[in-house]
Amino acid sequence: MNAISFVILTWNSERTILDCLRSVSQKCAAEGLLYEICIVDNGSRDKTVELAREYCRADDNVRAIVLGRNWGTTFPRNIALSMSRHGVICILDSDAVLAGGSLSALVSRLSDSSIGIVAPKLLLPDGRVQHSVKRFPSLAAKLLKIPGIVLKVPLKNLDFYPDFPFDGDTDVETAISACWFLRRDTFLEIGPLDERIFYAPEDVDYCLRIRKSGKRILYCTDLTVLHHTQQITHKKLLGRHALSHFYGLLYYFAKHSYINRPRIG
Repeated sequence: MNAISFVILTWNSERTILDCLRSVSQKCAAEGLLYEICIVDNGSRDKTVELAREYCRADDNVRAIVLGRNWGTTFPRNIALSMSRHGVICILDSDAVLAGGSLSALVSRLSDSSIGIVAPKLLLPDGRVQHSVKRFPSLAAKLLKIPGIVLKVPLKNLDFYPDFPFDGDTDVETAISACWFLRRDTFLEIGPLDERIFYAPEDVDYCLRIRKSGKRILYCTDLTVLHHTQQITHKKLLGRHALSHFYGLLYYFAKHSYINRPRIG
């Protein structure tokens, strides 16, 4: 458990990618962990590719593939996952930075074969704990969010855990894929991300597949990750990303044949 493959998807990430990469290199060096970083760029039009290539030249543990256009989240991440070689995989957003706590302590949780994914505590730039773990969505809960997005009024999110944030290790139903840790054998068992989902909710789909396999998803506070989340689906209700998310949700509910929350375990 002392060798980690970090899988990072970039898309116009020039403002965050260097901080992300440095945090991985520095955290692993400080804790004596072997690592590699597999970057796939999703057709960036800023300086992301230039910065990534410069980092590759400076660090032999980093490799990058550049795609010509935006292929969404699942197809490029699957490419990066296929590049990875170590026994532990971390799927990490390019706007996330490994911060306080112990990476080694979090990864050690994966020695328990009943655990499929471990997700760390995510902090927003203003210091608040991000609601990064949720219950499985229901169709009604998703539809009820639309008025709040349109009116830009915060409404109660029915997917949230009422007692969040948690103080310690807690089993959860889903965790956003801004930062996931899983064993390679788990990835090989569950399979790649569903490429029929372009943007989202590929993470919810994968969490449900993990849970259906009989494995757990663990929220772990041993490691803190700073997440400069963009929430691009909330910026424009009829924008391309929001519509893609909506279509992805419809596909997700149809694929798993449920409307109300599934009961697993």
